[in-house]
Amino acid sequence: MSTAGGILVIDSPGAIFAALRSARLGIALWRSTGKARAVDPNGFALAIVAAYEQPDWHAIGQLVERIPTIIVAAEPDDEQAARAVSMGAFGYIPATLSADAMRRAVLGATEGEPAYSRRLLAQRLRALTRPQYSGRALKLTPRQREVVTLIAQGAADKEIAGALGITTATAQKHVTNLLKRWKLACPPSPFDLVFPSRRGTVQGHANILKRHFKPLCREVGIVLRWHDLRHFAVSLWIEQGFSVKEVMTFAGHSSIQMTMDRYGHLFPSPDHQRVMAAVEQRLFTPVRNTDATS
Repeated sequence: MSTAGGILVIDSPGAIFAALRSARLGIALWRSTGKARAVDPNGFALAIVAAYEQPDWHAIGQLVERIPTIIVAAEPDDEQAARAVSMGAFGYIPATLSADAMRRAVLGATEGEPAYSRRLLAQRLRALTRPQYSGRALKLTPRQREVVTLIAQGAADKEIAGALGITTATAQKHVTNLLKRWKLACPPSPFDLVFPSRRGTVQGHANILKRHFKPLCREVGIVLRWHDLRHFAVSLWIEQGFSVKEVMTFAGHSSIQMTMDRYGHLFPSPDHQRVMAAVEQRLFTPVRNTDATS
């Protein structure tokens, strides 16, 4: 991943930020003293969350969706490390690491290498019981292909059932069986990932952008940032008439206030609707020619 934007360090007390500065990373560090859920990570290459006690997992989960995120723990705990893996965090490292080890871990993360201890990775590897990746494409029945297509379109189980004329329970069985088959065909992964890379590692954000997202944008002739997809989704939900509460839930915001602060201008109001109706009427109503003579 590019380090041009620097690293955002969310650390109110500042002790872990000081340790990172002492590691002499050679990358700009920007400290935020606010809470993880309140920061805007746009423009940064990596986020580091300082955890002195129990991490705010809800906030970290929101952050992980927007930017590669590492947790640096003042009191490292195996259970927390396992949870960090399951949530998709890009790393979990002790704050007690030496400056050299800290520098290697963080710089490795900027190069797409998840920052987890070898012991944790070994534990995850021993937990794997799946057969090796066959390298062959997953063979699907026509009905399974229909289910996959609907899933790709964002259909829920009930919507899949309605589209295919089957019960919701049957649709759920189809989805479950497909995921099980997919997991068997995937490369072994130390993180037990559903969609690993070809080597079984976490799909790096930079790799997804370079190999998939940016080529697709060039192919269709548009300029788009990855995070613009999130804004588009929220805008679409609002346009389709979802309530503020529903949009808040879908977007993973911590409060309705956050949703309204960011997207309140997109929600239509009765006044807006009346004005737009008047504009539309003026634009599309034929105008009589008053200068015509009989």
